[in-house]
Amino acid sequence: MTLGRQHVLGALIAIALTAAGVWLALHTEWVEVQVPDPLKGPALRDADYRLKQVATRLGAVVTAPDNLEQLPPPGATLVLSSAHWDIFPERVQALRAWVEAGGHLWLPYQGQTDAALAWIPVKWVAIPRAKAKAAAASAASAPDQEDDDEDDGPDAAPPPKPALRPASGAATTPRCASLSESITAQPAFDAHRRFDSCLYARETLRPGVPPQWALHGPQGALVARVPVGRGSVTVASAYMPWGNSQLLRSDNALLATAALRIHAGQQLWFVQDEARMPLLSFLWTRGTPAVLLGALALAFALWRGAVRFGPPAAALPMARRSMAEQIRGTAAFVAHHGSNALHAAQLRALNDTARPRVHGFDGLILGERAQAVAQLTQLDAHALARAMNPALDAAVSRHPGAALALLETARRRLLNAAASSRTAPRTDSR
Repeated sequence: MTLGRQHVLGALIAIALTAAGVWLALHTEWVEVQVPDPLKGPALRDADYRLKQVATRLGAVVTAPDNLEQLPPPGATLVLSSAHWDIFPERVQALRAWVEAGGHLWLPYQGQTDAALAWIPVKWVAIPRAKAKAAAASAASAPDQEDDDEDDGPDAAPPPKPALRPASGAATTPRCASLSESITAQPAFDAHRRFDSCLYARETLRPGVPPQWALHGPQGALVARVPVGRGSVTVASAYMPWGNSQLLRSDNALLATAALRIHAGQQLWFVQDEARMPLLSFLWTRGTPAVLLGALALAFALWRGAVRFGPPAAALPMARRSMAEQIRGTAAFVAHHGSNALHAAQLRALNDTARPRVHGFDGLILGERAQAVAQLTQLDAHALARAMNPALDAAVSRHPGAALALLETARRRLLNAAASSRTAPRTDSR
């Protein structure tokens, strides 16, 4: 076997590939990285889906209506995150009366104080700028979180500024300042405790009455529950980390349980929007008889105004009236309108018959009309002119019957001449 050029080229390629594989093996490292599963299903559409599941597992009865048209039962907890809940003015007084009767209202932070909630004895106070910068610098110097959070909508807390991860074995600081319950108020559980949870706030709370429960951070009070009548209202000055991708981390679920007072048998309502039934569905559900009557009326109106394929009634067969009917009809017409009206009607009938048979008939004067009709009917043109205008001859005006008879004769001769011209046989001239 002799070694050729092709064998040498193949050996060089094999050596190059082997060297590249060895270099990659010596200069690369395989590291396992945890990648969070993307949200899917109901969790993708509902930012509070996992919170509702946790509350259900703890024994609470969770209800999520589409709007605040109906308030929860007395003693329930209402999580009101809808921005348009006060679309109807009477709801403000109804919500306040429900709280004063023993309800618990939880208001998530929405960036500004609603004027409709001015009856809540809590004020939002802006954090001084120097203190806010110090808190931001502390958050920026903390190590980064293990994995980034997906966007969970308005309930997701803004992440801290990313920082470099310290080297292995170096001392680490907490990723954010912890939150502690106020020692002057009752704890959520058996004893006062601290929560490993991150709240990034630009405002602090200043309750006007001693709070039933409060949560403090480096900036001050961030969550407070104040009494209102026999009920209570819990407010926050920061977005709570209760999103679907944050709830099960650190002490976020424990913090949600404390803030919402979740327990077995609790009625927990979530109102996130002010949705309404579509207009057509609403009209059909609430006014079915009116919709049906309106549809029938519209169908009848369209049927009445539609183009018909034939006359509304069958045409009566044409038949000549008897002489007695003709005499009675003419006498009744003369009695009601006079002889001049009868003469005008007879003259109008002659003109209608002559118009399609005489070119430019409407532009001719009386004498020219009489001459044109006389040529077609073989009648005397002067007598026909006097009959067409009784004012030209006093004798005709005294005896209008003669003029009427002459006009009718001319009309019939015009009709007969037209009929004979249509039925006459054609002769070819060569």
